[in-house]
Amino acid sequence: MSRIRQVPSLAGGAVRLIEVLKATIVHTVRHDTSSSALGFISALFKPLALLASFYIILSFTPARMLAIRGNTVTFLLTGIFCFLIHTGTITKVANAVRKSRSMLHHAPATIFLYVLSQAFGALYLHLFAALTIIAVAELSGYPLDILSPRGLVLPYLLSWASGLGVGMILMAIGHRAPTAADVISTVYIRVQFFTSGKFWAANVMPAYLSDYAIWNPLLHVIDQMRGAAFRNYFPKFTTITYPIAFTAIVLVVGFMTEFWLRRSFSLSQTKR
Repeated sequence: MSRIRQVPSLAGGAVRLIEVLKATIVHTVRHDTSSSALGFISALFKPLALLASFYIILSFTPARMLAIRGNTVTFLLTGIFCFLIHTGTITKVANAVRKSRSMLHHAPATIFLYVLSQAFGALYLHLFAALTIIAVAELSGYPLDILSPRGLVLPYLLSWASGLGVGMILMAIGHRAPTAADVISTVYIRVQFFTSGKFWAANVMPAYLSDYAIWNPLLHVIDQMRGAAFRNYFPKFTTITYPIAFTAIVLVVGFMTEFWLRRSFSLSQTKR
């Protein structure tokens, strides 16, 4: 007796996707660091190491004058958090296909699923580490004095979403030219390290540096986040509109390249 195939409803399909995505996120986090605890410790160590190094630099050099009047730790963390979630998401998403190529032969695994799992896995680890640092600072009697915590949400999510879009574009390049994708990713992250403005304020940026850094959407995001965090800082040269437009463009291009990559992978499997 033949069985009638039941087509799942929209709600049932969404629940199934969430369940599979949750399991895939756990798998990717544990696969990268052998356990969730080690992944969290690694995500927690990176911002603390950057915070310590930049704080020492700002304490013993004239660069301290570039800090916003207020809490220096808050000034540094607003830049570090956005930089790490952006570059961390790019690295994970760009390597999503390489890490999961063997699993893509089994249903219901897809490239789209592994891209989302890598992106949400990066968001989970970095957000959890950021909230832990903020909570420890508040409980230890060293409050960060954030003016509008709600205003930090959009810039932080833009840092993550733009990293997702750039990572998908690099993933598609890496499918055809892995070495070129690695070089582009490394150069992009190095450029972001120096032009994102995570350890200097955009309002006091010298004119000769403005032309080289104002194009960077991450500079706008970090500057807008500091405008929400500090009572006496008002961004003059950056807007939130530019990173929103940039994120929308790279996400559209990224999902188009993901569709092309998924189709290319399916055709290659059919020919075998």
